[in-house]
Amino acid sequence: MPENTKQDLENLIPEPYSTYGCIENSDTNTTNKPVDLIEATIGGFGKWQCRLSILVSILKIPISWIQLSIVFMAPPTEFWCAPPQNYKKMAIKKWIELVSTNTKENFCVMRDISQKNSNLTTICLWGYDYNRTNIRSSIITEWDLVCNKKILVDITQTVLMFGVLIGIIIFGPAADRYGRRKILMISIILQTICGALSTISPWYSLFLVFRFLLAVVASGVMVTSFVMCVEIVAGTWRTTVPILHQIPFGLGNTLMATIAYFVRDWRNLQLILFGISALYIVYYWLIPESPRWLMAVDRREEAIKILEKAAVVNGIDKELIRKRCDRLNFINDDSFQNKVGLTSVFQTSELRRRSIFLCIKWFFNGIVFYGFYQYAGHLNENMYLTVGFIGLISIPGGVIGALIVMKCGRRISIAAANYLTAACLFSIIVIPKGVYYQDWPIVLISGCGIFGLTISSPALHLFTGELYPTVLRNVALGLNIMLTKLGAMAAPLIIGLGDTYTYLPLLVFGVLSVLEAVLVHPLPETLNAFLPETVSDVENENSRLITQ
Repeated sequence: MPENTKQDLENLIPEPYSTYGCIENSDTNTTNKPVDLIEATIGGFGKWQCRLSILVSILKIPISWIQLSIVFMAPPTEFWCAPPQNYKKMAIKKWIELVSTNTKENFCVMRDISQKNSNLTTICLWGYDYNRTNIRSSIITEWDLVCNKKILVDITQTVLMFGVLIGIIIFGPAADRYGRRKILMISIILQTICGALSTISPWYSLFLVFRFLLAVVASGVMVTSFVMCVEIVAGTWRTTVPILHQIPFGLGNTLMATIAYFVRDWRNLQLILFGISALYIVYYWLIPESPRWLMAVDRREEAIKILEKAAVVNGIDKELIRKRCDRLNFINDDSFQNKVGLTSVFQTSELRRRSIFLCIKWFFNGIVFYGFYQYAGHLNENMYLTVGFIGLISIPGGVIGALIVMKCGRRISIAAANYLTAACLFSIIVIPKGVYYQDWPIVLISGCGIFGLTISSPALHLFTGELYPTVLRNVALGLNIMLTKLGAMAAPLIIGLGDTYTYLPLLVFGVLSVLEAVLVHPLPETLNAFLPETVSDVENENSRLITQ
């Protein structure tokens, strides 16, 4: 390792002591600049962080399968009343003509064939038959989730998102108390088990229970992987890495669409997906505990051992790690962190102003993000092409989004991306379906809309964290993420409005996207700004803030 590089890293820790988690050193009565643990020991980003960032990021792939697989488990399916045994040999077209009632519910009721030349109707006495051209089996065809039971399809996704919300509440504090790695591994194992059990459930009610539990434990993977992704990097990389962390979510969509194209049975598809998810159990040997968390809970020796291994990978002399850690003045978390709750983000006028705008925006973001992704399967007869394409679009979207956010700022980038998504949603409404080959204009514009979402959603997460002081940052993010999941719970119900008017969901999503952009404008820009440490820093624009 070059001598000048060693010297630069040594200079990160000023004499006589550096502090971590506070400003003032009580032993010397001097004020020192806070030093980031990772930056001061192994550097802000190196091979070790790169490897771990990739590993925790690709955990988003099965998360996308869980949250958006409803597209292939319950695609729109043509159905009609099944014929009795003595009519089985009649052609389907002739049977439908015979029992058709020419009403809006002509597939849910049928002409009473027991009486000739009668206009009396009855329910589908012999069940339902389905058009299995595009899919051999789904939860709709297996449990007859049509007519008066159609709402159960929307409830399936709403219950899933409710489980995600509960999981965030459970696993966030659990990861703080018991460690990132332990909770991550427990979540990965339970995710595979609950996923398999939901797939083999013989009854819809049991399937719904396991889908709820699956969502709960999947939140443990989602939340903990993101936290680890943020905690292993430092400096400017804490802006870039969290945004790039979202890219595998879109990649997961593309992979799922590809597998679903060849596997048209919903149970077989889910078993394959959760079989792949089971491979993440190898993370037990690949993922270490977060050094930041270990230091925070006073498990110093374990943290140093991990940092020493990381130093070797990053090309730094591991003998320097203990020396650097010894020169850091760590403060126990309980001695400086205020006890805060969800209401703390509304305790002052400026915090209250920011929180109101952000809470509404995050709720709308949940509706549009999950609603548009799910509705994409309805935009084209070839749902595999549409879902696969919009998944691919999100890959360059994440990279370009990171560059735009760092160049143009958070507020302008988010608002512009929201306006782009809204414009695409409104454009889809006026383009006729079935006119162009594979409805390619609709697919292309849908991809552009998703491109906007891949910029705005990760940037919003970053922007929110920068708008709150350190003492409230975690609770603020937690509150807003919960509101996103509440929005996601409402998304399937809005999609259900398409039964009344085909393009009504797109209209709602488009209007909400515009409102999202409007809600960002009153908020202050945070590009190249100092991060607030205390509530008074937020209230006083002229106060001297501390750089992270």
